Amino acid sequence: MRQGFFLKAYGVLWRLLMPFLRRNRRLAEGWEERLVPADWLAHVPWAMRERRGCDLWLQAASGGEARLALAVLEALPERPTKRDARPGSEDGAWRVLMTTWTRQGRDMLERGASRICALRGDMLCAVRFAPLDEPDTALRALELAEPRVLALLETELWPGLMSACREKDVPLAVLNGRMTSTSHECYRMLRGVLRGMSPRRVLAMSGEDRSRFAGIFEGAGSPPCRPELMPNIKFDLAAVSLAEEHAATFMPEMACGGEVRLLFGGAPLALFASIREQEENRLCPRILELRSRNPSCVIVLAPRHMHRVEPWKARFYDLGLPCVPASALNTDAPCESLPPGTLVLWDRFGDLPRLYAAADAVYVGGGFGQGGQNFLEALTGGVVPCVGPGLGNFRWALGNDCPPGLVEAGLLRICRRAADVREYMLEETRVRRTETEREAVRARFRSWLEMRTGGTRLAACALTEMLEAADG
Repeated sequence: MRQGFFLKAYGVLWRLLMPFLRRNRRLAEGWEERLVPADWLAHVPWAMRERRGCDLWLQAASGGEARLALAVLEALPERPTKRDARPGSEDGAWRVLMTTWTRQGRDMLERGASRICALRGDMLCAVRFAPLDEPDTALRALELAEPRVLALLETELWPGLMSACREKDVPLAVLNGRMTSTSHECYRMLRGVLRGMSPRRVLAMSGEDRSRFAGIFEGAGSPPCRPELMPNIKFDLAAVSLAEEHAATFMPEMACGGEVRLLFGGAPLALFASIREQEENRLCPRILELRSRNPSCVIVLAPRHMHRVEPWKARFYDLGLPCVPASALNTDAPCESLPPGTLVLWDRFGDLPRLYAAADAVYVGGGFGQGGQNFLEALTGGVVPCVGPGLGNFRWALGNDCPPGLVEAGLLRICRRAADVREYMLEETRVRRTETEREAVRARFRSWLEMRTGGTRLAACALTEMLEAADG
């Protein structure tokens, strides 16, 4: 009864908010698709094109979770045709629906799924914007998709979708599960409601996260939920990046007339990566001071969200500082001609791995009050990054559960003040980093990762077991 009352109130709240959500910059795109139109109203069926159900539905919030979903997709074993649970299916292929909330996430899923399906002959994928979590909309999405198993990545606990899974008896999994202390307090207040929508399996990325999930779901459902521990899939992604053949030598490139030119020549490169809006005022003076005290370096600023590019342009204009958007670099001239002191505003998404592989000093943003951003990618580029002190969302990446942690291993510098970031970046951009130095950092990081990988395979095995159980 309490759950029914909650879902009615939750649905009313969604319907009241929809006119405002429609005007949200990130949700406006694909709005009709988010409402899950019936197939006869849609240009493309909301789920799979053949209007048959899917084996697996993977829900990833944005770009970061999309990378995890693609890793799990790629790790699925070969599709056993003899146990095809879909009557009339003769292709024997995995049928997978992948959803996300953001344009960046969707672009990443579409590119990755297309690549994986081209490499494998046993997989069909559809990518859509995630349905709004209004209970009726979520239920309609589930009815159209007809998944045998639904998996949520990291923090994706949506009551509307979870209740739809319970109503349709669709097994639900949480993979690479993460629950912040703030979210845990909110979920605790709804514990009585959420337990009635319990996932079948929860694989949490850390002991702390497992304890939080257990506090909400332990013993709920049938069979009872027993949250488990898994290595974070992001450690696997870092290991894959290290293993790629180009990792040691790949520099940022730009194609022009069939030629590929290096973007940066002999000047040291200082990279401010994934800068969050809330830390802009704190970091902008430090960037100016770095430019003044080391005029021989090139500075690249990469905002965390592309909609912050224009405000950064305006900020630099007001300060009388010329900045060059990455998309406007003159590719008709050798890119090595970028003069020392150039300030580049990176307005292209998805290039950070290549920038890390070229940078001599890296600050990874979000550490001044926003919970941090993923700093492991910088290490795959062969450079030890610095971060701010607020790393609550990425505490798992410090590796303190299995000593030594990154800081103790000399693979991360935590700066308590923004002025410390400036000093660190200043010191690291005195001279260019040699490839020998980069490879030494990668070797230390590779050794550090060895005891922390295997999460992708574990998640794929869990899904396979659930799909086999769904076959009966």
